[in-house]
Amino acid sequence: MKAINNVDLWIPDEKTYNQLRKLQVFINFIIDMEITSIENKQKASEINKFFENLTTKVALKSWNITFVVYETGITKYNVSNPDYYWRTWSVGFSNNNLEIEATSNNVFDNTANYSDFNYQGIVFLFKECTFERFHVTGDLNEFVDDAKNYKKYISDGRKMIEVDIDIIK
Repeated sequence: MKAINNVDLWIPDEKTYNQLRKLQVFINFIIDMEITSIENKQKASEINKFFENLTTKVALKSWNITFVVYETGITKYNVSNPDYYWRTWSVGFSNNNLEIEATSNNVFDNTANYSDFNYQGIVFLFKECTFERFHVTGDLNEFVDDAKNYKKYISDGRKMIEVDIDIIK
């Protein structure tokens, strides 16, 4: 990876390194999905190198992986105003921080919106950090397992699945 900055990053201890490597399972899951384009598979493979090199001073780029499952036109509650459901899993790196997020949203009657799932995580990788580096709302395995079990969130109706991967050069 080509460097976009020369920031001296913190090198994780073994415990943190092993935790973060769990995200490679998510990335490999995205790579193995049939809907993932060849271009996105290549980008995901490049991002995988980020995790393989966490214990060295790896050159960095900003990147983001987003996996979305959504349905439109669900008429469970109101036929005249179809409802919407989406669930998103994302992992991204920017400004020397690694961010992990998964959320679900339901919209009823085009007005009421609620979330029944929310997973948040951030890992501060810059070297001069004076506070706790690793903040997650649960085990990273929960995040990965939830994404891998995405089919339980879609019906036989109008389902849509998208993978979007960006690497900022």
